[in-house]
Parts: sequence; structure tokens; C-alpha cells
Amino acid sequence: MHIWRSTEMFSTTVRNLSFHLPESFSHELKIPAKDTTRSGNAFLIRGHVVGEGPPKVQLQVAASNQPLRTWPVEVTECKGRWRYDLSAVVNLLGSTGKTLISFQLIGENNWRTPVATIELERHSLEQAAEGLPGIYVVSLGRSGSTMMMSALAAHPDVVAYERHPFETRVSQQYARIAKTLTEPADFFDPQLEAFAHSAKLASNAYLRPDGDIIDVMDKTLGTQNIAHCRRQVTSFYQELASRRKKTARAYAEKCIPHIAWLNLLRELYPGSKVVLLVRDFRDVYRSVLSFNDKRGFNAFGREAVAKDIDYVDALARSATALMTVAKMEDVVLAKYEDIAIRPADALTKLMQQLDLEGSEHNLELMTNALAKDTPEVNRHRTAGSSETSVGRWQSEVTEEEGARFQELLTPALKFFDYQT
Repeated sequence: MHIWRSTEMFSTTVRNLSFHLPESFSHELKIPAKDTTRSGNAFLIRGHVVGEGPPKVQLQVAASNQPLRTWPVEVTECKGRWRYDLSAVVNLLGSTGKTLISFQLIGENNWRTPVATIELERHSLEQAAEGLPGIYVVSLGRSGSTMMMSALAAHPDVVAYERHPFETRVSQQYARIAKTLTEPADFFDPQLEAFAHSAKLASNAYLRPDGDIIDVMDKTLGTQNIAHCRRQVTSFYQELASRRKKTARAYAEKCIPHIAWLNLLRELYPGSKVVLLVRDFRDVYRSVLSFNDKRGFNAFGREAVAKDIDYVDALARSATALMTVAKMEDVVLAKYEDIAIRPADALTKLMQQLDLEGSEHNLELMTNALAKDTPEVNRHRTAGSSETSVGRWQSEVTEEEGARFQELLTPALKFFDYQT
């Protein structure tokens, strides 16, 4: 893995722009024109449409059919019809690649009127700063992510905060901060009116910005804050590596199986890798229930359902999320069973896929980390060993559970090449 460097951060090109208002509507809208390119994270849509509709509406913004947020719309009467004044800022952070942004007016009784769609192509640009890339271990709970993290943390080129069970996620905390600081969520919030016009406070610079000030805010609030967050992550992990007497080339963290979140992390931390760790979902089911019994309370989603058997439904939905992650580009797939039964072969392959130095010494460090027997590891276990936990479901599930597995988990099991 390689340290990234860059000067600019992101650019966006408008590939197509289409209006979809009914013929009875008129409009004057300012939207970035086709084939225009700009740097930064945000773009502005402003103007008005006039037509027949409800007197109270909002503007909904969606990306690739997934709603992002709604914006308030100022409505006034105009020659027997309604004039809808629109102002919205779209935050593109985390949407590298091709994205379809759509705008529609929504009102009471499911009233909807499409306004426009914009096809965007967004690129991460070369960077001037330096930073460590991440290795994000994506899995369901009780699938071996702690085991995987212990092996990665033992590699001389990888740094991770080793406190069991490896749940520290510094880069993701700063990703959340970066997303928040570049999200113009409050630019047009009606609640800001009192703040903006209070006699005790200066005018709010974010209220009703035009295109020029959006560019300025995008550079100051967006680009500079992203650079700050990147520096903080790199600083933390380089300091941690120094204390561990390592010269780290990457950090490792656990991560949830969420496409938008992974896209954001990849964009913020160039060169980062995603390791998708899967385990036979039937063994996951048994491990979750056993671990809950061991600790005396329900977790991992079991707390959200009434009976154990109903947890299979939740597990099937989570398995579908993993299938979606597996279809992303450049995802490294690893299996719990391979690491548990053939650790040397599995870790050798993993080092190759992650561009980590694969010497015999490094392999020994990683396999030794898997073999460590500590009080924390023992508290985490629900079987005698990793090897004996493979296929445990066959002797531990009821006939009813087996039937539910067959009904709901078969597509995911087949997708990841498990026998059904």
C-alpha cells in the first residue's frame, strides 16, 4: 500500500441535465449547465417554479434514487397559481464516480412533481498533502473481525489500536466530522432566522448564500476541513506507530457494511482497501446466540426481535448488505473458515492482496497473533477454538431453525460459495 499525495481534492463534471416539470409549470432555475466542471464538494440549485399544486411543499434531493434530505420551499400566490422559490445545496462528498441527482417537489397526500435530474461524474484529484491509507475490515458481528484485526495489527506495515476487541475507529470519527462540516444542512434552516436577525448577534453568513459565497464556503468549510481531518488521522496513527516502533504504511479499522459509508472513506482516504470478511451465516447465528447467553444480554440485532428464530430474518438482511459490498470494485474477500483452518495460506494470500510485505517473518507474526490465548480472547470465545467453531450450526440448531435457514439464507450462502 502506498502513502497518498495530492494538491486539489475533488472535481465534478455535469454530464447531462434534464428538466421534468409538467407542461403547465414554468420555471427560472439556476443549475450547473451540461459539460461544466467545478472543484469542491457542493453545488447550488436556486430559482423558482410556478404551477398548480399544494400551498405547502418541500424540495427533496436524492442521489441515485436514495433521498439525501429535504429543503424548505417559500411559497407565494402568483396569478391564481403558486410560486415555489427553491434553494438547495447538494453535498457530493463520498459520491466519487457517476451519480444521478434528482430534485422533486413533495407535498401533502403524497403529492409529488419531478423538477430536474443531473448526471454527475465526480473525481478525486491528485493531492498535495500526505496521509496513510486505511484497511477497513467489513463484516457482521461474530464473523471473525477481531481475529482478522489481531493478525493485521501484528504486521510491521500496519498500525491499529490493539485494545481488545479492536473497536477504535479514529478515521471514521473524522470522516463523520468531515461529512458534517461539508454538509450545508443549516444554510437555509428556517430556525436560523431568529439567530440571523437577533439584535445581539451578527448576521449569519450561511443564510441565503448565492453561488459566489457557496464557492467560498466550499473552499473554507469543505476543502480545508477535509484536509484538517486527514491530517489528524495520519497524525494519530503515525504517533501510535512510533510508540509501537513501527513504520506503518497503513492503518486498520473495523467497519460496517454500508456502501455510502465505504465510498466516503475511500474518497477521504485515497488508496484505502476494503477487506470483506464473511462467515457461514448459520454459524454466525449460533455464535451470536451463544455469546449473548454468555454475557447475559442480547446484542448484534437479536435485541430487536422477540424470538431467536426471528433473528434469522435480520441476519438475512445483513447478509444481503454483504453481498452488495462484495460487488464493489477492488474488494478483498476473506473467509473466516480459511483463516481458522488454514491460517498460513489465508494470511499469505491476504498480504498479497493488500500489497503488504509477505515475508516468512511477517507471516509468523500474524499467525502467532491468531494463536494468542489471553483472558480477553477467552471471554470473546463461544467454542473451544476457531477450528471447532466451523460448522457448529449442524449440531446446534433445531429443525425449525434449519428450515428458516434454507428459506432465507440460501441466496447469500450460495453467493459466497457455502454449501446449502
